[in-house]
Amino acid sequence: MSVPPAVPPLRVLTVSTQFASLGGAEAILRGHYQHDAAYGVDSRFICLWEPTVPEWPRTAFLDFSPHLQLRVARRRFGAAFPDFTSEVAVYHTDWGVPYFADLDRSRRRVLYLHSDTPGLDAQLARCLPLVDGCLAVSERLLDRVRTHAADLTADRLLKVDAALDVPPLPERVSRSPDAPFIIGFCGRIATKQKRVDRFPELVRELDRLGFNYRLEFLGDGEERLWLEGELGRNPRPERFVFHGRRSGEEYWSRVRAWDAIVFLSDYEGTPLALLESMAVGVVPFHPRLDSGGDRYASQVATECTYPPGDLAALARGIAWLRSAGFQQRQQLAVAARAVMSPHLGESYRTQCTAYWRRLLELPPRSKPVSRGPWWGDWLTFDQRDRLARWRKRGG
Repeated sequence: MSVPPAVPPLRVLTVSTQFASLGGAEAILRGHYQHDAAYGVDSRFICLWEPTVPEWPRTAFLDFSPHLQLRVARRRFGAAFPDFTSEVAVYHTDWGVPYFADLDRSRRRVLYLHSDTPGLDAQLARCLPLVDGCLAVSERLLDRVRTHAADLTADRLLKVDAALDVPPLPERVSRSPDAPFIIGFCGRIATKQKRVDRFPELVRELDRLGFNYRLEFLGDGEERLWLEGELGRNPRPERFVFHGRRSGEEYWSRVRAWDAIVFLSDYEGTPLALLESMAVGVVPFHPRLDSGGDRYASQVATECTYPPGDLAALARGIAWLRSAGFQQRQQLAVAARAVMSPHLGESYRTQCTAYWRRLLELPPRSKPVSRGPWWGDWLTFDQRDRLARWRKRGG
């Protein structure tokens, strides 16, 4: 009896703007780094905008800055893994594809969309002609892709349910009616996208409603000191706890203790913090952005979404959950965990590997990269941005 030949590892190059820093997309990237080999993938990673972090040896950190000339950036990219020829290049960013697609030496090229960022349509118009397929964390994002590239057929698109590795945790127990209702925030403590500048107003709305609460922050960022100072002026500063970055068992135990998690963003995809907190029974509150995050939150309860920027409506939603009895909150926790069931187990990683292999069996779609005038490579990223803004204004 003949033995079928073993399937050789699939060589995948992953490109991202960030890798080691805090964020949901970065956590997904590090999950690939840690687990790819178990799913038949030989992977390398290029991180464009971070300096070298030695603990990730299969990652090339290119340490870009706004003052770097494109020609130098391209030289760094091309030299990242000279002895590694990938079959699939996966860009976890719509920013770098036009600059580096001709240097990735891959048979197929994939765009991976994590969020509905400002200016996405313009970026998609530039990027989609250069790729053979697209992954996204929500159907809404795939709809945006279809509007720009109708020839990206269903076999070239994949909506992914990011893998969650949730440890076993004890069941939530009933607390005293006088105990603080615990509200959590997890992620970058930054105004851009996350809009942490809205927390002082949210706190004023919560204080006006007059119930006992505690607001906990997991994560770090450039606005942390400012936010600590703002909330420290509250008559009850002990209500606000900044834990910084946490990982492993400590991260999960802190998230599991929350009654609710809040998002104040102007734009999102499907935040990993939302997925992980729902997987352990935390009730989410997400702005109605027509993204993956609010769609998941609405499946727990209609009260779990609110108009973007309407902090009074968010506070009323939190008060609604606080006023519910322990049994009703337990039912909502069960609902949150049930919504996350597709994210548990091996589904995400097997889906990705099968999708990449399927793309190799399809005809190539990507068009040659148009490099533009030679002098563009001598401009810095900052100069290119200024030139683009000047052209947009009509010169």
